[in-house]
Amino acid sequence: MIDPDVKRSLDGLRQGFLTSAGSFTLAASPATTTVVTRLGVNSTSVIVCQAANTATSNSDITRIIPATDQFTVHHSNAAATRVFRYAWFTNAG
Repeated sequence: MIDPDVKRSLDGLRQGFLTSAGSFTLAASPATTTVVTRLGVNSTSVIVCQAANTATSNSDITRIIPATDQFTVHHSNAAATRVFRYAWFTNAG
């Protein structure tokens, strides 16, 4: 028999729910880097981002560098803050 917590997690995953997702805000000018803290991210993680509203563009991000429990987002500067959603995946092997 499968543990109830494991079954609940697997059922959620089948329905498209991820616990390895969230959002972050890029700082306004003059900032060109933003550090996002996320427990479980490491240097082999893949971070996938999406602009969260029409005032934000995916092209604002120039690169993302994952590290232990965080990732650094390099981005263009702008007068206003910009919000992104993200999901992250790490190779288990």
